[in-house]
Amino acid sequence: MTPSYRRHMTEHEVSLEPGSLSARLSVRHDLPIFNGHFPGRPLLPGFLVVHLVFEYASELVGRPLRLRSIDKARFHNPILPGDTLDVLLRYDAAVRRVSATFHKNGSKVAVVRMSVSAL
Repeated sequence: MTPSYRRHMTEHEVSLEPGSLSARLSVRHDLPIFNGHFPGRPLLPGFLVVHLVFEYASELVGRPLRLRSIDKARFHNPILPGDTLDVLLRYDAAVRRVSATFHKNGSKVAVVRMSVSAL
């Protein structure tokens, strides 16, 4: 079992619809990862963004998943402590692909695409 990073975020709302999930969450200031990433200028690490997508994807699909590949991970702007993010995930069951976009104040900050399979 992998650790849950969602518990380190403050979720304001999560909405599920067939094939999509949207969430609004805030990055807490007290995340231990900020102590070393980076001292004096903390940034949310990219692996946490990818892991959040994976966690939300399991909820969206409704069962545990196996990560097959990370097809795209682009970070357009830094995600900082205290940022509020709007997250939109879409799942294409035909190709078992999850696409996620993260926005901060209306601007895109990250895009992640991954291929998954059910356990």
